[in-house]
Amino acid sequence: MTHFVSFRAGGTGRSLDEPMLLTGDPAAGNLRLLSDLEFRRAVEGRQLLFGTHGFNTSYRAGALQLAQFDRSIALGGSGVFFGVLWPGDAAVPFINYPFEGSDAVECGRRLAALCNTRCAAAAGFSFVSHSLGGRLVLEAVRRLNRKARMMCLMAAAVDRDVLTNQYRASLRNCEHVYVLSSTRDKVLRIAYPAGDFLSDLFGDSDSPFRSALGLRGPQPAAGPDVDDSRIPADPPCDHMGYMPGGSHWPRVHPYIRRSFDRSAHSWPP
Repeated sequence: MTHFVSFRAGGTGRSLDEPMLLTGDPAAGNLRLLSDLEFRRAVEGRQLLFGTHGFNTSYRAGALQLAQFDRSIALGGSGVFFGVLWPGDAAVPFINYPFEGSDAVECGRRLAALCNTRCAAAAGFSFVSHSLGGRLVLEAVRRLNRKARMMCLMAAAVDRDVLTNQYRASLRNCEHVYVLSSTRDKVLRIAYPAGDFLSDLFGDSDSPFRSALGLRGPQPAAGPDVDDSRIPADPPCDHMGYMPGGSHWPRVHPYIRRSFDRSAHSWPP
């Protein structure tokens, strides 16, 4: 069974003021609400890893993806995984994208509030994200009442300078940051600049002229607590290659597990 924090009202694109806490196997269609007692037992004294999907992911696809993620990394011991479901759907991706960044930010704020209140008895917090889910994680980490243990940003659809500019507070509030990027990511190379430019027209505060963090890694360098891991160009890794079933998932999930355990700090051989 996988635990979920869902910001989706009934599986629709609307976000919830108060997240639903779910558990079960989405492939079997048996997700149910976590009781207060079950949630307390899952959280108290445990190292929590929150993982979130990216843009243009449906409720079902996100739940299946994150459940497979949970099974693959197999935390065990004192670690507990929570999949974070947020309303990043897109009927028309290019048109919807400028508005989904604000949804990611709002859900990040609400995730931080959950960590600061109902998860206060946890031993620590870690985060892993894909694509635009990186904005959700960065927002959550900067609002935590204590330092996050680690965050791993895969194919992050945010500007390269966010760790030293827009989200430098997130870097200060996290012990270790891991960035996975690929120059072969066509989504970030071609679609991201156009979508980011439109986002800026609608009030985003970053620069419309920088490439994505998930394409070329952080620039300027963000410091010794940031592991900048560039995936080799051959074999190519596309935008979904980081996720379960993707071309690089067999290499990615041990990296995430070792990052969580703080036993390795570089791309695995």
